[in-house]
Amino acid sequence: MKLSVVQLMLLFCALVTVESNNNPEGTQSDMYAVLRRMSAVMAEQKVEMEHAKTKMNDLETRLKAAERKVEELQREGDGNKVAFSASLVTTNEGQIGPFNTGKTLVYKNIITNIGQAYNPNTGIFTAPVRGVYLFSLFVLGVAGADATGVDLYRNGEFVIPAYAHLSGQNYVNPSAGVNLLLEAGDTVYAFLPPNRKIYDNVHRHCSFSGVLVFVM
Repeated sequence: MKLSVVQLMLLFCALVTVESNNNPEGTQSDMYAVLRRMSAVMAEQKVEMEHAKTKMNDLETRLKAAERKVEELQREGDGNKVAFSASLVTTNEGQIGPFNTGKTLVYKNIITNIGQAYNPNTGIFTAPVRGVYLFSLFVLGVAGADATGVDLYRNGEFVIPAYAHLSGQNYVNPSAGVNLLLEAGDTVYAFLPPNRKIYDNVHRHCSFSGVLVFVM
């Protein structure tokens, strides 16, 4: 049975009183014996308290480590949610191009941008994690040009075109899609080559989309 310091003091006083009444001559030696017993009990309780304190500190350390792990997993989970779709124009319809030099297209009409990996100010998608991503391009070309189309670039290098010849038609609607293995920080964007033009309006004929398929 564990006793508190107050209980031990009361026990000591009671023992001293009993010993004094029963054996006045042996009171001093008995008091020393009681003190020794009290000292031993208190030392034992001190060791137990230190042990309990150590266990509590260990549990607190493990709890904090578990909380940090949960936060890390939550952050990783958030980084794995990536998907965007955007079209070129927001309100007014219009023709884009032709230009003497190529131009990175900025798709300003955001439809979806989960994870905020696509930048509507620059038109550039930046991979937040290493993984396989699926990208797609849809383009509308109208009469007045021999060819129309948009190219997909990764880190400044050509990947695939969404390209078509008009051949006397009023319009064409080329498209393209590709799976890309990207490292974190890689960039992907749509590029309008020189001397080509495309057309978009509120019906979102020209769009750029991407989604993280799985993490590698």
